Amino acid sequence: LPSGNDGNNDDIEYIRGEILGFVEVTEKQYGLVARQSGTENDNIEDESSSPSQMRPVLTNLSVRKEVRNSGIGGKLMEACEDAVLYWDTPQKEIILEVEDDNPSAIEFYEKRGYEVSFRNPASRRFTVDGFFLNKERCTKIVMRKSLNGNNSLPTAGDLKEKVGNFGSMFQRLTENVFQTT
Repeated sequence: LPSGNDGNNDDIEYIRGEILGFVEVTEKQYGLVARQSGTENDNIEDESSSPSQMRPVLTNLSVRKEVRNSGIGGKLMEACEDAVLYWDTPQKEIILEVEDDNPSAIEFYEKRGYEVSFRNPASRRFTVDGFFLNKERCTKIVMRKSLNGNNSLPTAGDLKEKVGNFGSMFQRLTENVFQTT
C-alpha cells in the first residue's frame, strides 16, 4: 500500500498468517485500439490513448478454494485498483485477461465493473504433460475497467480503514477455516 503524504510507512499494518489469496498488478505495454461507438467492442472512451501505451494489467488473481466467496478476491481487486492511482502517472483504467472457459471468473470481474474489450483467439496457455511444459491455443477475453469514476485519490485514512477491514476479515476467516482442535 502507498505511504501517506509524508512518505512515512509507520501507519501500514502487516498481517501474518496463512496466505489466503494473491494478485499482481504490473505495468505493461498493452495495445487497445478505439472502436466505433455503439459496437460490442466499444472499449476506449479516452481518444488520447495511444494504441500501445503502458497500462496497469491485473494478473494471477487466486484465492484458496476453502475461502472463496468470502470477499477476499474483491478486496484484492480493490487494493490493486487503488494502488494504480498512486503510480508516478496515476492511471485511468486497469486491464485484465481471463480465459473464455472460466465463466465464474468472467462473472466475478463483470460484477466489479469490468467490461469485455475484445476476445483474442490466438492466445496461448501453458499445460503440463508429464515433465514437459507445453503451450496450447486458447481464447482469452481482455477486460477493462475505467477508474475515472473515482475523481479523488484515496486518503491515507481511507487506505488504513481498508487494511483494517481486511485485517479483521482475515482474522475471522483464519479462526473459522483453520481452527486447531
